Amino acid sequence: MEISEVFFKEKSNENCIYLYKEGSFWKSYEHSAWLFVRYVRPYQTKKRFYKNIRQEIVSIGFPDVTLEDILKNRKILDRKEKEVVLEIEPEEGFNEEVFLAWKDMCSVQEKVQINESEDKHEDVVKLIRTFSLVNSTPLDCMQFISELQKRI
Repeated sequence: MEISEVFFKEKSNENCIYLYKEGSFWKSYEHSAWLFVRYVRPYQTKKRFYKNIRQEIVSIGFPDVTLEDILKNRKILDRKEKEVVLEIEPEEGFNEEVFLAWKDMCSVQEKVQINESEDKHEDVVKLIRTFSLVNSTPLDCMQFISELQKRI
């Protein structure tokens, strides 16, 4: 599903968690991510700017192997190969202002940038030293290593 479709679906979502399979991970965006972190399990969030919709989107993600554990004792509205919909009943209802405040607190994911200089070794060493392992998900780490491998 395209990010534009996800974004517009999430604008009116107030009581469901939409999970989308992307590779070996399940991801949830915007309202779904907020409901997930609040009512299912805390996860580190990522915020990224998408040029095609000119919006920052917040998301969470987790490995496929943890899906069954997450789905235990949850009300599943729909389950497909690449999409799962959970029903959530927020105690106080959905509050857009609270969601936006939470979204503002999420940090922006920075893309790995390596300068095309003569001394690529120094660039790579600098990137490794400054990479925030503590604030990165396993997927971020895999993408980081992949980018480094391309440059070496």
